[in-house]
Amino acid sequence: MNDTCKVLEATVKVKHWIGMVLISVLVPSCLAFGQQVRLPEGTPVRVRLKADLGSEQVVEGARVDFEVARPVIIQEMTVIPEGAAAWGAVQSVKRGKFIKFDIEGVRLPDLTNVKLRCLGVRGKNPGQDEIKVDSSFKGGVGAARGTEYTAYIDEAREVAGSGSSGNPAPAAAPASSGQAATPVPAPAPAVAPNPSSVAPSATPTTPAAPAAASTPAAPVTSPAVSPAQPATPIANVERIKVECFSDPTAADILIDGEFYGNTPSILKVPVGKHTLEIQLAGFKTHSLPLILQPGTGIRTIRASLEPKD
Repeated sequence: MNDTCKVLEATVKVKHWIGMVLISVLVPSCLAFGQQVRLPEGTPVRVRLKADLGSEQVVEGARVDFEVARPVIIQEMTVIPEGAAAWGAVQSVKRGKFIKFDIEGVRLPDLTNVKLRCLGVRGKNPGQDEIKVDSSFKGGVGAARGTEYTAYIDEAREVAGSGSSGNPAPAAAPASSGQAATPVPAPAPAVAPNPSSVAPSATPTTPAAPAAASTPAAPVTSPAVSPAQPATPIANVERIKVECFSDPTAADILIDGEFYGNTPSILKVPVGKHTLEIQLAGFKTHSLPLILQPGTGIRTIRASLEPKD
């Protein structure tokens, strides 16, 4: 009887010890994940090209895909992980002379987007917020996959952070006003795995519409250009401008399951039959067929999102 009691007592002590060890390990990790951290405006974000960018292949408005090259760490927490998807668009191109593109945004693990800019100091002329590439590349000019650039957070945000490991890479110094970030070719470009969150497609050459001259009456801000992603060759496809508005704004726009941007936006979509979806957390998905005929003028989509039950 005494031996049985001793065994039971030892078992209880072992279970108690295991429980204390698990608590000491798991609780700090749980507390660290998901804490809100302020991401200041002007924070540098190092990104790299996900595909070659050559003046012979791209056209004005084509999508440019990046991924975050180094994690952004604030208060010892990772707020933008390495490999997070970022994107921009070709602003102008002259074969054999130069390519000018911008860096527009980055997607966080919680599926929200944060605006980026190319200049360390926000300029008065948005048209000057771009990077110029005029280096020789494959018989023309351009940049190789893996070439790194520095973008900057364009809006202060409260974002969710997670516990970081290791020492963060030193952030690049902000560029002076009116000067684009200087590209730094990576000696051995390697594509890091993207986060599990839904991210913009990696198709490198995709045309987008320039900003419209006049904005349709709507209780939202003037739409920004969002590059589209056709699956067929650029030169052989006619595209139609599609304006997308939603109430509330900042909803994701998906066409045939591909992420195209956030409302409000002006897209350039290939002619044909498509399925358009407008999604926002906490609201029902707004879905409708989108049939674009050759020669069609601007199509305007306005979605009033209904809260989920």
